[in-house]
Amino acid sequence: MASQRVCSVEGCGKPHYGLGYCQMHWARLRNRGSLEKPARRPKGRTCSLLGCNRRHKAHGYCKCHLQRLQRHGSTELPTRPPRPSKPCKIDGCENPTYSRKLCRRHYQRWQRWGDPVAGRTADGELLRHLNEVVMRHRSDDCYFWPFGNGARRGYPNITIDGKRKSVHRYVCELVNGPPPTPQHAAAHTCGQGLKGCVSPRHLVWKTYSENEADKLIHGTRARGTRNGTAKLSEENVYEIRALQGKMPAYRIAERYGVSERAVMFIHSRKKWGWLPER
Repeated sequence: MASQRVCSVEGCGKPHYGLGYCQMHWARLRNRGSLEKPARRPKGRTCSLLGCNRRHKAHGYCKCHLQRLQRHGSTELPTRPPRPSKPCKIDGCENPTYSRKLCRRHYQRWQRWGDPVAGRTADGELLRHLNEVVMRHRSDDCYFWPFGNGARRGYPNITIDGKRKSVHRYVCELVNGPPPTPQHAAAHTCGQGLKGCVSPRHLVWKTYSENEADKLIHGTRARGTRNGTAKLSEENVYEIRALQGKMPAYRIAERYGVSERAVMFIHSRKKWGWLPER
C-alpha cells in the first residue's frame, strides 16, 4: 500500500494539500508569500509614551494622549494662561480674590468668625469674657456673642475642658442648673437664638414641643411661604381647598404644578392645616 504524502515542511506531518504543502502552509504562502507564522499583536498593549501605562487606543497612544494630539497637535498637556484676578478688597492685601471679593484667607475668616479681618480668639479669652461680661449681664435686652458663631446653625461655640460646647447651652447650665433630661434644649425666650443671643435672662430649659411652640410665637419657624422650598402661597392653598369635590385631584395638581399627593394632603389638612378656614 502506498504511503500517504505529507507536507514538505520539515517537522510538519500534516497531509499534503497542494504545491507540496499542507493546507495551512499553502494558505500562508498564498496570502502572505511566506511559510513563517505571522507575529501576533501582543495583548495588553500600552501607550508608547514614557511613564504612561494606559491602555493603547490607536497610533501608539492611549485615548488621552491621542485626543491631545488630535486637538492641540501635541501629546503634552496644554497650559492655559492665568486668568487676571482682582486683588482682595481688604486694604493692604494683594492676594487674588477667591470669593465675595475676598482672598481665600480672609474669606475663611469671614466664614468662621463673621469678620474677614478677625483672628481666632484664644479659648481663655472667650471663657474670661463669658464669666466677666455675659454672666454679669442684667439687662432685659439681648446680649449677642461678639466673637462670631463658628457653627453651621448660627449658635456660637466655646471649648471648655477640651470639649466643644454651645455658649447658650453652657450659660443655661450655669444659670438654671443641668437639664432635667437629655432631651431638654436651651430655649431662647427672646427668639433671637440664631442671631447669637446668650443673655442669661433669656435662656431656660424646655422640651422639644415647647421649643417648637415658641418658634410659632416668635415667628421664627420656617413654615408656609417662609420655607424656601414652598411652591404654593397661602392664596393657592385656599383655592385648592375651594376646588375640593369640584375638580379631580390630578387636574388641580397640573394647574398648580404640584403632585396629586400634595393636593390630597391639603384637602385632608395634613399639609397647611394651620391655615384657618375662610
